[in-house]
Amino acid sequence: MNKSTKVSLRIICLFGIAMLLGFIPEYGRVFFGDWFCEGCRITGYSTEGLHMPIYSGCEYDCMDHVHCPQWHWGYRHWLWLFMGIALWIIQAVNIFKIIDNEE
Repeated sequence: MNKSTKVSLRIICLFGIAMLLGFIPEYGRVFFGDWFCEGCRITGYSTEGLHMPIYSGCEYDCMDHVHCPQWHWGYRHWLWLFMGIALWIIQAVNIFKIIDNEE
């Protein structure tokens, strides 16, 4: 097998596996610790100060803007992302090593 074919197959595998692994978080939300937020809604106003709105829902974006119901990533989901990025970088470096090696 020549170098060009070897590099091409490795690139196809790299991106193919990355695409397939992208489906796992959508179907394994419990595994990743994801949680569903019903969105930030104004439930009333504070009687102190400047009548600041009181929000219900998550604490991520409530003060800047009101967001719609959505899934928020859990801790394991972030680890999955960083693991994927690290493995992608390692494989990309290996591909460049294959290209630089003499046949």
